[in-house]
Amino acid sequence: IPSRSPARASLARVSRGEPDPGPISRSHGVHARRLFGTVGAMPKKEKPEIIEGDAELRLNLLILAALYVLVGLLINPLIDWLLNQGAGGDAAALQAMVRRKEMAGLAVHAAWRAVPVLYMFWFGFRIYASARLPPGGMKRFPFTVVCIRGRTAKMFGLVLMVVCTGLLARELVALVRAALGAG
Repeated sequence: IPSRSPARASLARVSRGEPDPGPISRSHGVHARRLFGTVGAMPKKEKPEIIEGDAELRLNLLILAALYVLVGLLINPLIDWLLNQGAGGDAAALQAMVRRKEMAGLAVHAAWRAVPVLYMFWFGFRIYASARLPPGGMKRFPFTVVCIRGRTAKMFGLVLMVVCTGLLARELVALVRAALGAG
């Protein structure tokens, strides 16, 4: 089928997979640019927004993490000390105290492990709600990060909330199993 113009003939050759010989006429180049955009020019990428980390906030976060670990290590001796007050010397009283210590230890440790998970859930919710990482309203952030916006940030926040929900459910199931097994 003969084509009506050299531009259409060139487009037909390109659609069949043949190499394009280039613009045949002035108007052919104009039509190609209209169809396919500017020839040879790539859209410029925007530079990503980088949010600098705050050293003072990073130090405060490190101190808070160290205190969290220290208190976590001191929970068992504290439970022992509290439950040994007024314990009798007979075997039945000691077995009852051991069962109480086991249940109290499980409950306290489950609650203590839930603290950072709840914080991460809250952080994920803030990311999801603002569709921005770091979340909107945070003037300072402890680490240097590239700002992520839109659907990607919402997906990150949603994944963070789902993972935290799974971790909390695992803690709750372990606590219920221990309570049913001890009862």
